Amino acid sequence: MPQTFNCPNCNAPLDPSKEGAATMRCPYCKSSVVVPKTLRPERPQAVSFSADNLPDLDGLLEQEDLKKLQEVVAQLRLGNKIAAIKAWREAFDTSLKESKDAVEALDRGEAVNLNGLQFRSPDRVTVNRVNTAPVPPPSVTISPVTARKVAVGAGAAAGGTGCFVVGLIVFILLVTVVPMFFAFTSPGGPLAEPWSRVNPFGKTNLELSFGGEGTGVGVFEDARHVAVDNNGHIFVGEYTGGRIQVFDESGKFITQWLARGEDVNNDDVYLVGMAADRNGVVYVTVGGDLFRYNGLTGELLGEVLYSVDDFNYCDRVTVAPDGSLLTVWSWHNDTIVRFDRNLNANLVIENAVSSVDDDDEVERVAVDGAGTIYALGSWGYSVYVFRPDGSYVSRFGSEGDEDGQFTSPYAIAVDNQSRVYVSDFGGLLVFGSDGRYLDTIAVEGYVYGITFDDQNRLYVVTSYDKVLRYSAPEIP
Repeated sequence: MPQTFNCPNCNAPLDPSKEGAATMRCPYCKSSVVVPKTLRPERPQAVSFSADNLPDLDGLLEQEDLKKLQEVVAQLRLGNKIAAIKAWREAFDTSLKESKDAVEALDRGEAVNLNGLQFRSPDRVTVNRVNTAPVPPPSVTISPVTARKVAVGAGAAAGGTGCFVVGLIVFILLVTVVPMFFAFTSPGGPLAEPWSRVNPFGKTNLELSFGGEGTGVGVFEDARHVAVDNNGHIFVGEYTGGRIQVFDESGKFITQWLARGEDVNNDDVYLVGMAADRNGVVYVTVGGDLFRYNGLTGELLGEVLYSVDDFNYCDRVTVAPDGSLLTVWSWHNDTIVRFDRNLNANLVIENAVSSVDDDDEVERVAVDGAGTIYALGSWGYSVYVFRPDGSYVSRFGSEGDEDGQFTSPYAIAVDNQSRVYVSDFGGLLVFGSDGRYLDTIAVEGYVYGITFDDQNRLYVVTSYDKVLRYSAPEIP
């Protein structure tokens, strides 16, 4: 008589589909379930997972579940622990702390016991789409019935055959040319960039575009950061390798240098944060350290230090309008530290986001001219607002596909009107300082980095390895 057990997700009775298998798919809720080891007599040992035993799990786990674990290992080998934690949480129903503990154990070379863990079912997985191609907008169609009414109305008003011809032409335009125009000028279309330069209905117009994929000068390999100084210099940083290229205000290449901190011969470098002040000093975060460089020469000027429980690990950096630095120091906690112009810490907000939502932490920060701090959470799909003295005010944003909601937020910046810009699929979501959703600026490609210059012009770097500059947005 076959033995059964209940699905931990929907409580349906399950009969193991093959003897000795470690996991099976529930036919009712489609979730991946770990089979109790008492029902796996040929494999009574615990199913464990480490970075080195992935081949051994082939046959024990379903292929789609195995791929989830492969993604965790891939992110760890890239040195991106934050992404590895996200991948783990997308694979299992585990808390932030449990996910961190598992990834830290894997990073130390230890094995993690999978028994008792439940893979998320396909309809519950939150897909990380930062590196996927942007979804093209739906084509615009116009009902032929509506178009026919327009044509007939025009012919009746003219009262003749000639007007009927005019109506027929209007009909043809409505059902053919207009949809084609919208398709060609939408983000990703062949006329998207020219139209964004002249669009009279846009909230902002494209002024400058340069770059593309490549390893030579003027092109980029995984560009993620953009910054500007008061003299119009544009600094573009690549995530892998730490290469920073410098351009003038027209996008002409000037020079390039490597941001690798004190270990200049280390090729295994990941540039996770970059910002520039008005005088052309470029701040970068690599390997958990925060360094200062002369932006035009690449000369290392020093390191900015702040100790959190005798542990220095800086993730992000941004420069405030008054010249102060806003930084995020993490891994053991999510702490926001502000430095004055003399690089003295004058504000510390410990556990900034996790004190509000214990399942979230700071991903990036921005600050407006009044000193208000805006922190984008890693997993909470929210922006958290703090006063200049560090006291918490409120949060806004939520997960979803409606206006003002996030599906995969990544970068954050604030313009000189205290409007908050957050990158997501579909472009840049714009909010008022009070959290009200205002508008969305369509951008070709996914936006990795955002900044503004003194004229409030908008600069972005996209997944197409292109730098785009837009005129100052006119959003009420």
